This record gives sequence, structure tokens and C-alpha cells, in this order.
Amino acid sequence: MISILLAAGPPSWIRNIPKAKSGIAVRSRSDKPEAPALAFDTLRRPTIYLAPTISMDVWRLLGYARTSFYSHVSSLELPAKDQGAKRTSLLDFCKSITPMCRLNPLLFNGHLQTFWTAVKSYDIPIYYKRRIFSAEDPAFAGTFAVDFVVGEYEGADESLPPRTTFYKDLEFEDIGSQDAKPMLVTLHGLSGGSHEIYLRHVLRPVVEAGWEACVVNSRGCAMSKITTGVLYNARATWDIRQIVKWLRQKFPNRPLFGLGFSLGANILVNVRTLDSIQLIMLDLMLSYCAVSG
Repeated sequence: MISILLAAGPPSWIRNIPKAKSGIAVRSRSDKPEAPALAFDTLRRPTIYLAPTISMDVWRLLGYARTSFYSHVSSLELPAKDQGAKRTSLLDFCKSITPMCRLNPLLFNGHLQTFWTAVKSYDIPIYYKRRIFSAEDPAFAGTFAVDFVVGEYEGADESLPPRTTFYKDLEFEDIGSQDAKPMLVTLHGLSGGSHEIYLRHVLRPVVEAGWEACVVNSRGCAMSKITTGVLYNARATWDIRQIVKWLRQKFPNRPLFGLGFSLGANILVNVRTLDSIQLIMLDLMLSYCAVSG
């Protein structure tokens, strides 16, 4: 069962909880009750939403899962991919890129589903260019790797994960842009990285829809080097804060969106609720993804 919460919009069946800022919740339901979804009201107080129990029916036996979309009454509008085309809402965009959820009936819980993604041979070819950033805050000295999604290219670097090479200095100097493409900033789960299959499954339809994307790798992950004793944990918001500031400078017109998996989701929550950086991240819509049995 996968629960994805974009920003903090409460479902329509929540009646007695203050409304949160605009966002979308996307959930694929199994025959078991939903896991709690964490959201925040306008005062940044944690709120727990519990979805109702869904009874078993014949479609569940065939592997079909019901997918529901919950949105704030005024869903965020996004620029169209082509000039002159009609603008779309974040809700409609999520609906358009979310395929029908059909699960193998033999993979009846989250543990088996996670295991299957690691052993099957199906691949998602996402290509990256990597840049190493040095921490600006001396209190969190060290380096971290950011992988930017790029088009297909030839060549490989044996010191990096598959389909990942380093940006050349001259190439990276021209990375800035004035375009208004939406950009997804992604954080992986514990000990993972940009190479993870679950992460590439999410990035592919987003990139194909015309978005830009990057993955902030935690220190020491995705074959990046550990250069100091400062590593990472759920409160380690310093690297994502720095990269958001940098993206603001290089791509001033791009709306930024955040996506976190597991531990990465916890980091995003802490960015939103604990750090003063929220003042410069007003349009960084956070999404929290949790996989459980």
C-alpha cells in the first residue's frame, strides 16, 4: 500500500479538522485500512487523517486497487507544456500521470511488493548528470551529490551508478535558465539514491510530461564520497535547504515541487515544519510517500 500526500489538503470526508493549504492526496487502497497520512493545518500543527476501511470485493481478488484523489477546493494551477495550450491544475496533472493500479494478487502486502521490485528484470532508463556541492554552513561541513535528470547519452562512469556521469565544469556553468518549467526535487529513502527503481518509476512519467527533475542524494549514498563526519538523519535538512536556495537563483521562474520517500519524506516534513527556510519555500509543495505492509 502506497500513500502519497502532496502538500497538506484534507480529504473531503474530514469535517471537523481545520483546512490546510492546497494540495493533493493520492492513495491506492487495498482491502486493509489505510495507514495514517500525516498532514499539517495552516498553523503547521501535525494532523492525522485516517481513511475508512475498504471492504474486499471481486476486483480486489483480481488485483485491482481503487485510486482516489483528494484536493483542496482551489488546486494549484500549472503552466502548460506547449505555449498557447490551456493551463492545467495539479489535480488534473496527477490524474493524467497516475496509471490504473493493478497489483499481482500473489503480492498481497507491501513487503512482497517491495521485494518484487528489487528482483524483477524490468528497468526504467533514467539518465543523470551529477554535481558535487560543498556545504555552505560550516556547522554542517561536507559535500553532497545532486543528480539532475537529463536526456539519453552515451558513455559511463564506473565510479558512479548506472547511467550517471559527472557534469563538466564548463557544461555546468550554463545550467541556469529563465524557463518556467515545473521542477521536482526528490529525496530517496534510507541508504538509497537516485538509482533506486522506485524513484525512477516516479520520475519517468513526470519527465515525459515536460518537467525537470533532480535528486538530492544523502551524504555517502549513491556512490558519493563521505568527506567529513557530518552524515544525515531525518533532521538533516541542511543539504536540501542549500539546494533549494541554489535552484531559486539558477531557475528563478520555475515552480519547485518536493517528493520524499520514507526517510526522505521525514526530511521534507522537517524542512516544512522546523526550519526557517519555509519563508523561501512558499511554493515548494511537499509530498510524503510511505510504503508499508
